[in-house]
Amino acid sequence: MKKLFAFIAVAFAVIGLKAQNDMTIHSMQIIPQSYYNNPALIPTCKIHVGVPGLSSFYLDGGHTGFVPKNVISTNIYDSVQIDMEGFVNSLAKNNYLFLDLNEEILSFGFKFKEKHYVNFSLTEKAFARISYPKDLIEFVFYGNGAMMDEDVLLGNLNVNAAHYREYAFGYSMDFNEKWNFGARAKLLFGKMNLNTARTDVTFYTESQFYDITVTSDVVANWCIPWELTDTLDDTELDAKEYIMNSQNFGLGFDMGATYKYDDKWTFGLSVIDLGFISWKAEDDVMNFVSKNPGGSFTYDGIDITDFFETGLDSTAQSDLENMADSVIDIFKIDSTYNPYNTMLNTRIYASAFYDLTEKDRFSGLARIHFYDKGIHPSFSLAYQRKFGNILRLTGSYSIAHRNFTNLGVGFALNLGPMQLYMVTDNVLGPIIWNKYMWTEEEENGDLTNESLTLPRNWRYMNFHFGLNVAIGCKPPKDYVPIID
Repeated sequence: MKKLFAFIAVAFAVIGLKAQNDMTIHSMQIIPQSYYNNPALIPTCKIHVGVPGLSSFYLDGGHTGFVPKNVISTNIYDSVQIDMEGFVNSLAKNNYLFLDLNEEILSFGFKFKEKHYVNFSLTEKAFARISYPKDLIEFVFYGNGAMMDEDVLLGNLNVNAAHYREYAFGYSMDFNEKWNFGARAKLLFGKMNLNTARTDVTFYTESQFYDITVTSDVVANWCIPWELTDTLDDTELDAKEYIMNSQNFGLGFDMGATYKYDDKWTFGLSVIDLGFISWKAEDDVMNFVSKNPGGSFTYDGIDITDFFETGLDSTAQSDLENMADSVIDIFKIDSTYNPYNTMLNTRIYASAFYDLTEKDRFSGLARIHFYDKGIHPSFSLAYQRKFGNILRLTGSYSIAHRNFTNLGVGFALNLGPMQLYMVTDNVLGPIIWNKYMWTEEEENGDLTNESLTLPRNWRYMNFHFGLNVAIGCKPPKDYVPIID
């Protein structure tokens, strides 16, 4: 039992922890970590060294489904009620819950010969994403009678979670007056993974005779330290061995370019996180595969008249036993121990910068995120104001995760060689709340007032904080900055 609790704790730890996805920081090239979104960007400062463990801490979380204002309402009796229809109607075809954490342990970068920039970072990355289809929720609330003659996808309930370490080596070059190019190679070492490669379960109800046909095809993998999954062994997880595990090796690659059209306009394009991790740690890998993939069975029910007249006779009993056997056969899972690969969550960034004045900059960003065999776009507009060489302030508006109310803010403060920055893409979501009140009757007949306070329209939040030592941030008077 103790081992089971440990496993559940670590599983939730992984879920509570994807690559950096904030949009606002892309417009703040004074921050060296902005090159995460495009390795062609050359920071203003000649040298930067991240304060160990504090140079870049990134956390985000949210979902793409319902928001409380669509689900919770007050009826004519001033009682709070759950609006099930509103809940279902607020969902997309596929919906996601996600949580991410990036912790940069070490980083540094420096320019040489003014045109070249090299950098290095060591980062712990963890993410989790759970997807669920709208069909599944409709099936639960309305039953199969409301979905005649159509395939109901009860599967696509996917989980993808991982913890891995990234060693990144980057190089950028000011190629000429117009072009910058950059790339970053990454060595990846996986620590833990849970991945449902396929969960196809289809439920079909025929409208004329109400025959029900079910198909199932499931493939899931995990790579979790055996000390956490073996409930019969009392061996404790060795934290040092877990952290230093190098058996699950992977490679990643980033590349990007910027083009300076004129003194006002600069454009950028980058591809981030092309790569994979091969999970093959001995004793840690397990696969769960349908023994009868793609198999199906059809259930046409039993004659209710015969049932009341003769009871559950041998024929009806045999039919029910055959149906039970079919169900077991369709959903039976086999366990194997084969290595497997997972792909990184690749992203494409396209950006445009417009320098209105020497101190004012506008920018636009489009991001395409690839996961679950789909394309997930986001967009952002930002304005940055420069206050000497000490302070940069930025405001942004983003459309992301089916949310149209993301107002972001950020600042970068340079005090001597120390640089402090903080960025968020959604400052309003976590602070605008609705309060719901209702009356409940106690066992003794007394009435008490109850209340519940929930965020009104919160689908997404993130937070990015960092502390760097930055040297040589003041450009020469005759120098026209490439980035800032």
